[in-house]
Amino acid sequence: MRKLNNINKKGGVPIVVLLFTFGVFVLIIMALITFNSSGSFAGKKIFTGTLFENVYTKEQIIDYAIQSSLERASKDFSGEEKEFVNLFKTEFERHKRVNSGTGESVFSPIELEQVFNQISEENIEIIFSNDREISFSAEMSINAEENGVNVTYTYLKEYKVNI
Repeated sequence: MRKLNNINKKGGVPIVVLLFTFGVFVLIIMALITFNSSGSFAGKKIFTGTLFENVYTKEQIIDYAIQSSLERASKDFSGEEKEFVNLFKTEFERHKRVNSGTGESVFSPIELEQVFNQISEENIEIIFSNDREISFSAEMSINAEENGVNVTYTYLKEYKVNI
């Protein structure tokens, strides 16, 4: 057994070193074949942060549209809750149609309907105490897709305006 681990007198290499070298070459060849045949990982696009940026931008636009419509409706408010709901819906309809640059709506129909369907007496609270305010609670869900990656962002927010 000792003779196998020692170098031959004639200059040969021990069998253990030969087996180790042969094993390494086999592993390298197998790895190259595997990487070459499964090119799906290497072919995928690198995901960037633009998807989340688009979702957060939509969130800010929706928040602005709701808050702006709420403030406009509160200016003409005389005291009745049903009247305020109608004013708020009217202002939101007017606000959602206008985009500063193109004249087109910046929302998808799903997002518009989510907001519009939640404008009701159940989601609006009018407080006539010292801090006279109107609050509107809405749960929003924003969907976005990029390169086969889907993101759904759901949030509940309360919008307030002093009257």
